[in-house]
Amino acid sequence: MAFMHQLEAGNRWRNRAIYIIFMVFFVAYFLYHLLKNFSHSLFFSKKDRLNFVIYGPYTAIYSLGLQDDQNYVIPFSPDFHIDVPGNYGDYRIGSLGKLAKLDNKPELLQKAFSYAASTLVDYYFYDNTDNLYYDLPKFAKGDIKLDVFKVLFFRSNTSIFDRLYLTLIISQKDKDKFRIFNSMTYKNQEEFSKNVLGLFYQKVFRTEKKNLQIIYGQNYHTANMINNLLEGSGVRVSDINLSTSQIKPDEACVIVEEGKAFSLTAQSLAAFFGCQLKRSNPEVYDILFILNNTENEWNIQNL
Repeated sequence: MAFMHQLEAGNRWRNRAIYIIFMVFFVAYFLYHLLKNFSHSLFFSKKDRLNFVIYGPYTAIYSLGLQDDQNYVIPFSPDFHIDVPGNYGDYRIGSLGKLAKLDNKPELLQKAFSYAASTLVDYYFYDNTDNLYYDLPKFAKGDIKLDVFKVLFFRSNTSIFDRLYLTLIISQKDKDKFRIFNSMTYKNQEEFSKNVLGLFYQKVFRTEKKNLQIIYGQNYHTANMINNLLEGSGVRVSDINLSTSQIKPDEACVIVEEGKAFSLTAQSLAAFFGCQLKRSNPEVYDILFILNNTENEWNIQNL
């Protein structure tokens, strides 16, 4: 009997030890990923401007200066038409959310509004419904609809730390001083894009002064559209070159740069477009942007 009691006690101790070890590893794993996400959040970002879109019954792009008080808002009518990359072509903004939900591609919001505003839209927030929107709610300068609730709780490509950071920044902004660009005053997207081109640029890109070459394989229109996004964000594009031998249409895009550490320009473009970073000598230019499958993903329609 004493032996059996000792055996049972030993089993209980062993099970407890296994449980404790498991919990230690679980907590350590959780804390590691928590700290990793925090270290990659906006709290440690070197960006001087944040561009994001909030999509819903009231849709608008917001551009917030982090080092100055230059803040912009672009409200969109649901009936305003914009081009949607990914071979979708022209779409009403009021129908765009349904398209994104049906195709399970919320990133279409980021791509479409980046193209419309000729800049890199960092984040998107959306209500995740298949509703179609038609009537534009009332809009006034003192009521720009920058809703913190939506930043905190709408579906998004942000982390919880990015949401908290954005909430903190928004709370410090005087909404009465936002500069408004009303898309409804323009005839079409082309006219609108030309008028806002270069307003929402990152100063750090211009400070780094990197010369970039875009390498594409088939569609110059798409390459030039990406060129407009980069130029509008402050990146200096020096050349757009056709080179079918360098393009691998089934692989992710590649950002090529020489040096021990990648520049913020290279890192930002790789993160936005989902590119591989590669250390090599670009020869004439500071950075090569080899589009690969990005050319098809950002194509408006089959031309």
